[in-house]
Amino acid sequence: MQSIRFYIIIVFLLGLNGCSLVNPDLAEGIREGQKQYARKNYLGAERLLTAAISKDPRSPAVAEAYYIRGLARLKLYRMNIAQQDFKRALALATRDDLKANVHVCLASIAFEQEDWDTAYKYYKAAEVNLPILSPSDWILFRLASSAQRSGRWEEGKKYFGRILREYPNSEVAKSAKRYMNCQYFTIQTGAFSNASGAQAQMSELRQAGLPARSEIINVNGKTLKRVSVGRYNYYSQASKGLAKVQKVVPNARIVP
Repeated sequence: MQSIRFYIIIVFLLGLNGCSLVNPDLAEGIREGQKQYARKNYLGAERLLTAAISKDPRSPAVAEAYYIRGLARLKLYRMNIAQQDFKRALALATRDDLKANVHVCLASIAFEQEDWDTAYKYYKAAEVNLPILSPSDWILFRLASSAQRSGRWEEGKKYFGRILREYPNSEVAKSAKRYMNCQYFTIQTGAFSNASGAQAQMSELRQAGLPARSEIINVNGKTLKRVSVGRYNYYSQASKGLAKVQKVVPNARIVP
């Protein structure tokens, strides 16, 4: 299932208008396809844009048709063929704004697929055009998160720091501050206000052969004792260990 935030990013990026289109049928098809997308008629948008592409498949303007059709296909939960559309759009695009939007779409798909290296690559490519992208704070947050999850901790720190400097009051600033100085992932199994609860859970985990540990953390001004298992440089390493931990603590989760 795709995250809500993924689709919010995509919707905010929509709004390109065709320019310098040679074939009038192609231009009209793109305009009508975009209208249907805006009306949430995604099947209609897909049909119109497919027809538009066939009118002049070699025109650079077809890049925009592929882009909007990719958006429609995402809404129809056809991620794989949407991804193909975005790659075709990127190969044909000549405008920086369109390239940047396509980079974010491809990065977002990779992020949802937990392909952190690819997500980082595409978000990084979009970074140079952040002033024309929206919401820039969320794109930076995804870039920083992708950097951390692919083991690029210093890069992640840099981009989280940029969020705090440029978007200090944004929705993601609080998370950026919390994650900025992290240097590894761990599997958190609980956070307790009393030492006895933490000790009981650690004993249970250790009896299952898991190297549990505890540490003091501060959450919203409240001091808690966090119990966790393992230290991992890559998110994928933590993911491999998560299932075993969840056999003991079902709601265990990966955190930086």
